[in-house]
Amino acid sequence: MKIIKSIYNKILNIKTDFDKLFFEKEYLSLTEEFGINFFLVVFILFLTFFAFSFSIGSMDYLNKRMNNPFTNWVDVPVTVKVKNRLDDIEQYFRRDSIKKTINLKNISEYIINFRNFYSEDLENIYQIKGRTVQDTGSLFNKIVDNKNLVIPVAKTDIKKKYNNCGIIVTKKLIKDLGYNKNLLPSYLFMEQNDGVVSFSIAAIVNDLPNNSQFITSNMAYNMTIDPFASGFIVYQETTNIITLISKTTIDKNLSKLLEDKGYKVEMIKKDSARFSQDKAILYSIIFSKAYSFKTLRKLLKDVLKNKKAYGIYWNNECPEYNDVLKSPHRLAFNFTKLDKIREFKKKMKNIFKIEVNMAQVEAKENFSLVSNLTFILSLILFIFSMVSIIFFINSILTKHLQKINANLGTLKAFGISNKKLSIIYIKIIFTFLIVSGLVAYAINMLLSIILNILIGHTMFKFYSPYILLIFILIVIFSLFNSKHSIIKVLKNTPGDLIYGRK
Repeated sequence: MKIIKSIYNKILNIKTDFDKLFFEKEYLSLTEEFGINFFLVVFILFLTFFAFSFSIGSMDYLNKRMNNPFTNWVDVPVTVKVKNRLDDIEQYFRRDSIKKTINLKNISEYIINFRNFYSEDLENIYQIKGRTVQDTGSLFNKIVDNKNLVIPVAKTDIKKKYNNCGIIVTKKLIKDLGYNKNLLPSYLFMEQNDGVVSFSIAAIVNDLPNNSQFITSNMAYNMTIDPFASGFIVYQETTNIITLISKTTIDKNLSKLLEDKGYKVEMIKKDSARFSQDKAILYSIIFSKAYSFKTLRKLLKDVLKNKKAYGIYWNNECPEYNDVLKSPHRLAFNFTKLDKIREFKKKMKNIFKIEVNMAQVEAKENFSLVSNLTFILSLILFIFSMVSIIFFINSILTKHLQKINANLGTLKAFGISNKKLSIIYIKIIFTFLIVSGLVAYAINMLLSIILNILIGHTMFKFYSPYILLIFILIVIFSLFNSKHSIIKVLKNTPGDLIYGRK
C-alpha cells in the first residue's frame, strides 16, 4: 500500500510533507463527506459507461448493417416488364454521373435456386436455397472476408476453387447435413439428373446474402442447367461401366444380384482415395459387355431400390462455359450508403415506369434513421451525465470548503498560498474521479461481457476508445468547475474565512 501511495504521490507531484499530510487528511475527509455520495457518483458513471457501451455497440452494429453488402442493396424482381427494359436499366444506372447522385456502387444479376443436397451418410436428401454470385465486386469480397470465414483461407485459393465449379456454403448447411464440426467435408454431394454429382467446397462461411445456404458462380449454375451439353457431366450413350457412390461397404452379393438379372460383371473396382476426407467410396461396376447407360441405370435402381446408402455417381468436370445468366431472377442494386434510396426509387418510376417495392426502400431508410437517432440520444445522454456529475461534485466540494473556512483562513494566515491549496484540492477531486471511474468501468466491463455472451454478439462495446474520451471530458470539465469553486472560496482574506465574513 505504501509503494502504491508513493508512486501516486510522484505522479501527482506531491513532494513536501505538508502536501502529503494535507492531501491525505483532506482526501479522507472529503471521502467521508461524500459517504454514500461516492456510490452515487460511481452509479452515475456506471450508467453513463453502460449506456454508451450499448449505444456505441448498437451504432457500430447498425453501421455494419448499413454499409454491409449483404444489406446494402435493393432487389428488383425481373418481371416481364423489367426484362423488356433490362438493358436500358443497366446501361442507365452504370453511368458514373448517375451512380454518384444516388450513391450506387454497382449492379448485378443473380438467380435464386433450390438444389437437392445429400446428407452426410448419403441416405437423405434436403432441398436447400442458394443463389449465384460472381467473384467480382464488393459482395463476393464481403462473403470471403476473414471475419465471415469459418476457417481462414487465402482469397486467391477460394477464387480458384470457386471458378472451377466450387461452391461456398454456410456453417449451418454443413451442420444441417449431419457433418461433424471437427471433421469438415471437402466436397458436398447434390442430386443431378437422377444421379449424384460432387461439388468441391471453396469456403465455409458464417453468413450468405438472401438467407442462402450456398452460392455458385454464374458459369457453374449454367452448367448444371444443361449438364450434358455443357460438358459438366461426362456421359456416354453406351458403356460397360457405371459408378456407384456410398459411405458403406458395397453388398458382397451385388455381382450375383446383377448376374441373376442377366448382366455379367467382370469386376467391381473400389476407389476410396478421391473422397477420402469425406469417407465416400466410389465403386465402378465393369460389365462384360457394353449396354446403353439408361439400361444400366434402370438395372441398378431396380437392384438397389431398398438400399438408400447407394447413389449412381455422375463423373462431373468443369470446362469453360458461358457465365452470362440467360434469365436472371433479380436485378440487385448495391449502394455505398443508404441515404439516397428514395431518389433511386423515383428514377426507376419516372424513367422506366417501374415501381420498386416500398417495403425495401423504407427498410433501408430506417437503418439510417435509427443510426442518427442513436447518435443524438447518445450525445444528449453524455451532456446530461456530465452536467449531473459536475454539479454533484461541485455541490459537495462547496459545502465541505464552507465547513472548513476557519481552517483554510488559518492556513492562509500562516503563508500557504491560494495556488498551493487550489492545486491540492484539484488533485483530491482528480483522485476521487479516477477511483470512481475505475470502479464504475470495472462493473460496466463485467456486466457487458456477461450480456454479450447471453446475446451472442457484441452489442455492448465496453472497450471502445470513445468511453475513455467521454470519461476524460467529464474529468476535465469537473476539474475546471471545481477549480472555479475553490478559487471563489479562497479569494477571501484569512480574516473573512476565519470569522465567516462574506
